[in-house]
Amino acid sequence: MRRRSVSMIIAAVVTCSALVFRTHMGELHHANLLRFLSVLVMACLAARFKLKLPGLDGSMSVNLPFLLIGALQLSVAEAMLIGGISTLVHCFPGPRKGMRPMQMVFNVFNVANAVWLASLAFHFVNSAATAVAVAGAVYFVADTLPVALVVAIAEERPVVNTYGRLWLLSFPYFAVGACLAGLLTMVSSSRFSLPGVIAVMAVMCGVYASYRVYFAACEHTLQPARALAGD
Repeated sequence: MRRRSVSMIIAAVVTCSALVFRTHMGELHHANLLRFLSVLVMACLAARFKLKLPGLDGSMSVNLPFLLIGALQLSVAEAMLIGGISTLVHCFPGPRKGMRPMQMVFNVFNVANAVWLASLAFHFVNSAATAVAVAGAVYFVADTLPVALVVAIAEERPVVNTYGRLWLLSFPYFAVGACLAGLLTMVSSSRFSLPGVIAVMAVMCGVYASYRVYFAACEHTLQPARALAGD
């Protein structure tokens, strides 16, 4: 029953993403290739800075600002490609173990959906500052809610508790990423800025280092509880 429920959620996520991308494929003919590749390369590099979420079967990387830059400054098709490809790079096996194929598929298409919804929200609101905030909030919910739902079902955990823990662990990162992407978009008047993107990368490297120390401390505190539970 659990496997069937998870499979249904993954199928819905993949179907939605595929339909949306097919609708916007024509936008790729008008894409600025250099601009697209610049954001894609930065997103893929940041995706390899992976952080294991303590207490959860999942990880995150620091490529969020580049996904939001794509959603705010590029077409929907370009942004979805950047989200999907960089997430695939994030899912590549590390030194310990890789993700299961189904998990990889879910992550790739779930991020693509979140990028699309963020782009939709950004262009729906008139005020630039408000639009950035709404786009960041929409991305946060669209990305984390399906993940929490799948994890809760797969690991037989309460959905509310699982989402609450995911929210607490990742919200500061999402807030910083959204602020950086929004600041760059407003400063550059919605035009692409390579120096600005590089500056964002430098800031996210600092965020990665801070989160790494914080998550290591969290894992250390969880180890005694796991030992008592027999994990």
